[in-house]
Amino acid sequence: MQQRLGRVPLLQRDRHGAYRALRHHASRARAIDALLVGMAATIARGAVIGPIVVAHGGDLDALLARPAYHRLEAAAAQAGLALLSTRISVSRTLELGVGATELAYLGHDDV
Repeated sequence: MQQRLGRVPLLQRDRHGAYRALRHHASRARAIDALLVGMAATIARGAVIGPIVVAHGGDLDALLARPAYHRLEAAAAQAGLALLSTRISVSRTLELGVGATELAYLGHDDV
C-alpha cells in the first residue's frame, strides 16, 4: 500500500530497537536550505529582534556545515543577533522524522 500511495518509510528500527534513517531525501535538504536562506533574508529586512534558535533532528554537525547555515550565521552576526543551534528531542524527531529542522525567532511584521 505504501508503494501505491507514493510513500516510503523514513525510519526503521534496527535489531537493538533504535531508529535509523533509511535514506537521505534531497528534497528535505533543499527545504532546509530554503528555510535557512529565508531566515537570513528576514534578518536582513530587520524583522528579527531577538535570538534565533535552529533545532535539527539529525547530525547537527552536518547542518552546521551547510553553506545556507553559514549565510544565516553571517546575517545574524551582522545584525548583532544570537544564533543558537541544538538537536531536536528524540520524541520530536520521531514525530517529524530524522533530518527535520525547526526554526524559532522573535520578530515583527511591520518591516
